Amino acid sequence: MPSPPKKTNTALILVLVAGLLGVMCLGGAGVWFFGFGGSDMLAGGEPYEFPAEYDPELPPAPTGVEYVFDFPAGYDLCATLDLSGVNAVLPFEGLKEPGMDDRGGGRGWVSCNAQMRSTVEYRDTRPTGIFYVDFGVLDPENVQGEYDRIWESYPGYAHLTDLDIGDQAEVHTKTENNVLSVILAFRNGNVSGMAEIGVNYGEEHDAPAPEMLGNVLIDVVNDGLTKLAP
Repeated sequence: MPSPPKKTNTALILVLVAGLLGVMCLGGAGVWFFGFGGSDMLAGGEPYEFPAEYDPELPPAPTGVEYVFDFPAGYDLCATLDLSGVNAVLPFEGLKEPGMDDRGGGRGWVSCNAQMRSTVEYRDTRPTGIFYVDFGVLDPENVQGEYDRIWESYPGYAHLTDLDIGDQAEVHTKTENNVLSVILAFRNGNVSGMAEIGVNYGEEHDAPAPEMLGNVLIDVVNDGLTKLAP
């Protein structure tokens, strides 16, 4: 089975979004951007405070099931996901370009993504970020290879922790130029995929805790795997 559409690349998205919005982009391969005052901006006297911690709330994904990609026309799994934890990290205005890619024979891909930004301004800056998650329903013999390719696509990330999700799951992190990226890759039965939160906190704001972001992604992955299950 061919690989899914190219997964998110934090550095590339940063540059593209910054260019699209016409804001200044700091130099560096993995640098995010800061938006400046606008109609949705509230002046704040304190730096943005990310949640100090997050405890996963949703039940674990089922195991030992055969996933089948079989949804009615127009169905959007992304719209059903509980993303309250993601929104607590940084607000976002709905999901961007959600994708349901039915490849026939009960196989296919789901991908969901959003841009995130604080609505509170501090010293003319506000943290921004991206959220992304995908789920690939694959032939069983392709699952391990797809899982391994995820980490091959993200060199330079440090292992943070292993997780008890499905057959295998782990969290890796990378911090560069005030940008923190946290990725959770997973495989469960004949499904493999990844979830990511990338945050540019800049020089005026304290960095979020990687463990907190990883816990937010645990809920997203468990929710998606549960809703994919037959």
